[in-house]
Amino acid sequence: MDTGCGRTPDAMRVEILCTGNELLDGSIVDSNSAWIEAELFKLGLEVAEKRVVPDDLEVITHAMQEIAARADFCITSGGLGPTPDDLTAEALARAAGVRLIEHAPTAERLRAWMESRGRTYGPSQSRQAQVPEGATVLRNEVGSAPHIQLTLGRCTFALLPGVPSEFQWLSERYVIPRIAERFAAERGGEHFAFTQLRCVGLWEADMAWAVRELPARHPGLRLGTRTAYPENHLKLRAAGATAALAASRLAAAVDDARERLGKAVYAVGDLSFAAATLAKLRAEGATAALAESLTGGLAASMLAEVPGASEVLLASYVAYTPAAKIQMLGLDPGLIEREGVVSEAVAREMALAARARAQATYGVSVTGWAGPDGGTERDPVGTFYAALATPAGVTVARHTAGRASRERVRKGAAWAALDLLRTATRA
Repeated sequence: MDTGCGRTPDAMRVEILCTGNELLDGSIVDSNSAWIEAELFKLGLEVAEKRVVPDDLEVITHAMQEIAARADFCITSGGLGPTPDDLTAEALARAAGVRLIEHAPTAERLRAWMESRGRTYGPSQSRQAQVPEGATVLRNEVGSAPHIQLTLGRCTFALLPGVPSEFQWLSERYVIPRIAERFAAERGGEHFAFTQLRCVGLWEADMAWAVRELPARHPGLRLGTRTAYPENHLKLRAAGATAALAASRLAAAVDDARERLGKAVYAVGDLSFAAATLAKLRAEGATAALAESLTGGLAASMLAEVPGASEVLLASYVAYTPAAKIQMLGLDPGLIEREGVVSEAVAREMALAARARAQATYGVSVTGWAGPDGGTERDPVGTFYAALATPAGVTVARHTAGRASRERVRKGAAWAALDLLRTATRA
């Protein structure tokens, strides 16, 4: 979803061209486009068009010629490696009507790199030193393929490797700054301020409806949404004649959005869900212990990925089977027999046991049916219970993911458990 002011007719046009059979046969997912689209959105730009083409010299060349006739910038992803099907540089040379020539500094660097590893510099590596005549070649400090820029007609082509770490490193240093500089000049110094609200426990459509009136209430505001199950992000970009005006407009819009979205907002900016949860507990001097069944320790692992997690996370009990729940957490076998291993009662006792055994402020548990087998008439596959034990008592929430994949059920359950921690109070 994208709302707000529309693109003006004379706005700078940026396109993306991705090459690779693997992008078309489902072997890999294109993450580079999503990443750079988000970075350009912060500048005030939206990508006008993205195209994915196979490893075919004629097809790539024709696509570049078409793009050159209408775009100001074209960012390419992929096709700069050492294999025969890496054709992006050759296609650009053909589209521009120039020769491929060896870029000596790149060739020397690749030769030295190969020799330092006891390997011979041969035809495959030398392909990466072949660039269109007249191109600007910039060194890649995190990989072997160089960054190539060449202007064809009105369009500047920025050729980038498909490896995400290299794509991002080169984009941040060479591509985004150049686009930002030119865009700022064309827009007469208009400034932009950007942030995002990260939400959990709220459907994307509900989030979009809740903030639909914001662009009309806040001048120069543009909104966008992004879903990345089980969280959703609201992107906000404000424009102003000065940086201060853009920032003040953004701040007002953020306050308005937070009021409308309530406790679903777990962070403003780039803070992860786990980091936000830990920060909240750390601020109140609280600790936590987890008891997990169907998630197999996933929730605790999310917390442990954040530096300093040990200040909050005291213990994690992965009690996957009924026997483990009895042995590790001391649950009553009769309770499990009467209520079922996936039940409100078992989730409650697991949370209480985790809190008591670790002597933590909070105890959190999760138990459920991840599928594809299992389930009962009362609690079919996709059902899970998450419980929170506090000094004041226990809260249990029942969730139903339906016939979602096993991975999706487990991920949703881990997030639900941590969300109980995030919103916990001692009272």
